[in-house]
Amino acid sequence: MKKSRLADRLLLLAAALLLVLLAFLTLWLISAFRQNSRTAADFDLTAAISNRNTEEDIATCLLPEFAGISVDGERLGLVGSENAMRELTRTLAPLLSEALSSGSVREGSEEEWAAFAEAENSVYLRLHSELGDAIVSLFTRVASESLAGASFRTPPEGSGSSRRMGYLSEIVLHPYARGENFEETAFRSADGTVRIVTVTMPNTILSAEDLSRFVGIFRGALRSFAFRRSAADGRVQPVVTDQFFAPCVLMTENTASFVMESVQERNAVLTLFGLNPDKLLSAREESDGATSYVATRGEIIVGETSLTYRATSESGIGLAALTGNGESGNLANYVSAALRLYDGIKAANRHLAGGDASLLLTSVYAAEGTVRLVFHYVYDNIRVIADRPAFTAEFENGLLRAAELYTVSVQSLGNREEVMAGSWFYRWMEAKRGVPGRVFLTYRADFLSESVAPEWAGE
Repeated sequence: MKKSRLADRLLLLAAALLLVLLAFLTLWLISAFRQNSRTAADFDLTAAISNRNTEEDIATCLLPEFAGISVDGERLGLVGSENAMRELTRTLAPLLSEALSSGSVREGSEEEWAAFAEAENSVYLRLHSELGDAIVSLFTRVASESLAGASFRTPPEGSGSSRRMGYLSEIVLHPYARGENFEETAFRSADGTVRIVTVTMPNTILSAEDLSRFVGIFRGALRSFAFRRSAADGRVQPVVTDQFFAPCVLMTENTASFVMESVQERNAVLTLFGLNPDKLLSAREESDGATSYVATRGEIIVGETSLTYRATSESGIGLAALTGNGESGNLANYVSAALRLYDGIKAANRHLAGGDASLLLTSVYAAEGTVRLVFHYVYDNIRVIADRPAFTAEFENGLLRAAELYTVSVQSLGNREEVMAGSWFYRWMEAKRGVPGRVFLTYRADFLSESVAPEWAGE
């Protein structure tokens, strides 16, 4: 009997000790959790994604839409073909940089522009969209322009500040002629303004031999082209006169749903924008079917075809966190910040952010501390779904305040399909709608076909 009572007492004592131990562990865990919450490290995007080659990436997202090379009267055009276009612009960049930053500038006429473009030896470049000179300077590796003095594309109700060259949509470079001590480059804006820059004793020259060498290396990517002159206003524009083969793709829409299906990918996207998946204030379905994730730093909204970020009233993601280059507000940092953010989303799931497509910078707006960048998708330097932006990023006083991604996937199929000559399409447009401002190659939105080839479009 005594042994039974002793055993009972020992059991009670052991139970009491266990309860004390559990209580101590509980208090210790709560304290540790609170301490970790107070001292959690600030969000660092540079730790979330790999480093980018800023100069190379900026140059890539500003590649021209079309290049026409004239050598001794032979006209060969480059449309699409990202690798060849990248190499050509790498060759031309030092010369363009010098023209944009030095030399004497004068106004030119439409006739002078046509004469420049139609010269026997020249390089004609047409941008995907009209951009300010400071942005084009980034393309030529002059990446030090300040926002205060640069030219930017603005909404219709706004007005862009005009610096040395203003807005640019087309460029013609003439190779250096032996015996001369100057080089001339012509720039044209969408409204028809022509500016001609003369650089005396240029540091960098482009020779006809340089052009012949490029043609020899990339002839397989080049197509015959001709300049068409409008009877209405005398304006000239290039049109491809050859049929050629272009890569086909598969398009998939509504890829934002991938975020909803994978907890890992959803958390990766939330973390990218500085939202802690374990400390959300709410996660709810909106009336339009979208799902919003709300935290103290901001909100992520996942819709059927879009992913949207909005900062809270006082917060945002700083340039230093996005680029690792400090808070400097030069144009290169803003573009680099947007590209790194896009890279982070693509790292979570590439089909959220274009798949095999990449970004093209098509518009920049800056006013009173606000900078808004607009990008479109391109595949092999051909616009994809030209009527809808792929990615927009809005900054206020150096902080990312809003961003929106069009979630679509473009997949390379590895096969090619023949594309009709651009000159045929030009004549069709001329007969049906009048002389087009320009014709360009694009992948139209087509989410039903198993293979989509690029087509000519006009505007």
